[in-house]
Amino acid sequence: MSVLPEPKLRILDNQTGLTTFQYDKMAPGKVFHDVVVVKASFNLLPGGLCPIPQPAVLFLADKYRQPDDPMSSSLLQAGDLVLGKPGTDILVTGSVYADCPTQHFQTGLRISNRHNTLVDYTCIATGKRCWQHTERLGWHMSEPALTEHVPIAYELAYGGRNVIPDTPPEEWEIYAPNPSGNGFSFAGCSTDDQFPAPQWEPKEHQIGTKPPLTGFGPVARHWLSRQKYAGTYDEKWRDQLKDNPPYLDYPDDFDLRFFQCAHPSLQSSTPLNGNEKLEFFHLIKGIPHLGTWLPALGIAAYWQEGITARQSMLPLDTVHIATDENTGQGRIDLVWRWSKPHHLNIHELLLRTVQLPEPEQHSA
Repeated sequence: MSVLPEPKLRILDNQTGLTTFQYDKMAPGKVFHDVVVVKASFNLLPGGLCPIPQPAVLFLADKYRQPDDPMSSSLLQAGDLVLGKPGTDILVTGSVYADCPTQHFQTGLRISNRHNTLVDYTCIATGKRCWQHTERLGWHMSEPALTEHVPIAYELAYGGRNVIPDTPPEEWEIYAPNPSGNGFSFAGCSTDDQFPAPQWEPKEHQIGTKPPLTGFGPVARHWLSRQKYAGTYDEKWRDQLKDNPPYLDYPDDFDLRFFQCAHPSLQSSTPLNGNEKLEFFHLIKGIPHLGTWLPALGIAAYWQEGITARQSMLPLDTVHIATDENTGQGRIDLVWRWSKPHHLNIHELLLRTVQLPEPEQHSA
């Protein structure tokens, strides 16, 4: 019986001073890769970003908000150990904040470089409200209460499941963009009951249609925006077990965008470099509009392929903004990744930090 191949990378010379972790992952075609992830954390302050002296914390796997029921739960934290990402995920966790008590407010973020806007996403957060039933209107939402902050959780957005008694959960009808939300089904609900309604709305939504996934947090693997890239798991795919055991390849139509776990509107099509301008709108408590920049920090990698020396800058593929931190304003985690196939026979990797050119906006 065949076994998983041993990693080729033997020596990781980490001169960055940042948290690193080495692991193996299989790519399509059963091509195994050596992968190294680098992670740094920064306090998010009104004057900019300040490095956190403690090592950044790596998350080895996805963490669900409701671990006992992952099929109906949103992700609390996305794992850091994936093969790679074609672009950059922008993740926001914590809460969003209004200027003063209000029924609803717009919140969002924008990321841009000198030439283009790379990410621009805005949605609406509301105070608590409930689903209620009347003979005239049927099921409808009450008016929002006043609020000064709204938690970031897809459970507070439109979605959910139609729970069918005496039927396996995999046969329940779900709202594929967001199985964790509410309002998709009122089956089994008493018209005398009231229960929480969405506090997240799209900025623009056509009345009479079901709203798209709305919010800022990480997206689970089985949700529509990621599952559509997972490929076709049909009889041809299952036949691999007979033809080439002991482990299965990805489907022929698998797309690496599956590994991107941010909201679809919070993904850049290509990785960020660093130095991009960040603008936060009602994300940070007490600061309705905060403008800052990603650190002028890059990670350079050096290795040998046979007799050929190679070097490259690692792609910055994850930016995680945590808005609720004991440090005061928040935290930003940055993740860079190096991923190379075993057949290149790379035995040693050197990592160093590189100071990137300061963006023009810094001198403005």
